[in-house]
Amino acid sequence: MLDCFIPTPLKEEVAHFRLLLQKLPLVPGDRIALQLPPSLSLIALLLAALEQKLVITPLNRYLPPSQIQSHLERLDAKLFFSSLQEPPQLFSPHYPPLPDQGFLLFTSGSTALPKIAYLPLQAILANASSGIRALSLTPQDHYLLNLPLYHVSGLAILFRTLLSGASLTLDPQDPRITHLSAVPTQLYRSSFTHLPNLRCLLLGGAPIPPLLPQNLPLCFSYGLTEMSSMAALAYPSSPYLPLPGKEFLVTPENELLVRGNSLFSGYWEKGTLLPPNSWFSTGDLAKQAGNGFQVLGRKDFQFSSGGEKIQPEEIETLLLTTFPEIQEAIVLPLPDPEFGARPIALLVGTPLPETALTTRLLALLPRFKIPLSFTFVDSLPKSLGKVNRNKLMSSVLG
Repeated sequence: MLDCFIPTPLKEEVAHFRLLLQKLPLVPGDRIALQLPPSLSLIALLLAALEQKLVITPLNRYLPPSQIQSHLERLDAKLFFSSLQEPPQLFSPHYPPLPDQGFLLFTSGSTALPKIAYLPLQAILANASSGIRALSLTPQDHYLLNLPLYHVSGLAILFRTLLSGASLTLDPQDPRITHLSAVPTQLYRSSFTHLPNLRCLLLGGAPIPPLLPQNLPLCFSYGLTEMSSMAALAYPSSPYLPLPGKEFLVTPENELLVRGNSLFSGYWEKGTLLPPNSWFSTGDLAKQAGNGFQVLGRKDFQFSSGGEKIQPEEIETLLLTTFPEIQEAIVLPLPDPEFGARPIALLVGTPLPETALTTRLLALLPRFKIPLSFTFVDSLPKSLGKVNRNKLMSSVLG
């Protein structure tokens, strides 16, 4: 199925890995794991494995050894590549193969133990096709692969280029780059002014900062692993609009639901696939905006203080928009014997007096939403651009 999309420069290397896999005791649907640095060889191995109808899990290459072992056990993998210079490790899986080739990806959600989403190849291809249309991607374009292939956003870039015939580049200095995907944090690290042909800078993977550069061709992706990456697209000062083949629904409780042709087949655990409902709950809170929607925050970040509901993202947004000195803001619930919880704020930027912060916010928020304390820190722990709130909760709140 994929052979017609493989660029000529990769065909020889794909053939090499095809022969390697054919010599191993593998059957369609077997699960294999890869922990390799980004390279054309990794891409060739992924494509060869899909040709052999295998199910692939690219692992975060920065995982410590104990987590690698835990991930392999949860995957019940039959094969593990930790190097392309050494033979892969073979295991004896306990559970039968999966029904089709595709990917098992560890989610980057808010749960302590990441879930494992099964994305059949057809879902990945459906998502890539809608992304190509939304981003007007053509064979003349050059897309930078600057997101890891162990994340669904990185895989989306790969398959968008394969299906559209666009060129994939690994060189962030390539002046031919027309498209790139990034997380908002990367805006602080690069101006992207060295890319004269850039016509689409797709931001996603984290809340969009309210103060954005005006000289960049920005668009905003709303996506999730369970939808095989991007499911809606927005432009500055406009709501998110669903991509072709995707539908969204905002419930009376403001919960955002999604369905469509790129929905995952279920969560994998101990040989079982737990299929999603026909409408999948994103865990986000949203409000209807014309034919689209606006995201309000995460349902699972909301907490109560003295019987009042607090959405941390509301306070975080006001901190970022009100104080130019603040680059990042996270609000957490501090346990309180009287109120149940009180908000506290962790901030990155130029330190400001707490009285100035409190006084200004009191003109914008009710008193119960004013953080009890404001702490400036050098950085916030992140995973793929998203602040790791669980890690913060453990380290700051104990």
